[in-house]
Amino acid sequence: MNKGTKRNIDGTIVTLNQACERVNLGTATVTKLAKDCGAWLKIGKSVRIDAIKLEDYVKTFQG
Repeated sequence: MNKGTKRNIDGTIVTLNQACERVNLGTATVTKLAKDCGAWLKIGKSVRIDAIKLEDYVKTFQG
């Protein structure tokens, strides 16, 4: 399978590593939060995260 050469971190559906970069958290934390808020998307064997849902959920923790 060919790896994509043009990855867009600003997209709405991102990889786990891209989501970690966007919210500045580790993979275990992002995985837990994404599953909790329903942003975790499994497409075949691939995992994608709805970045907008995740970022909105993370913002609810700001005090």
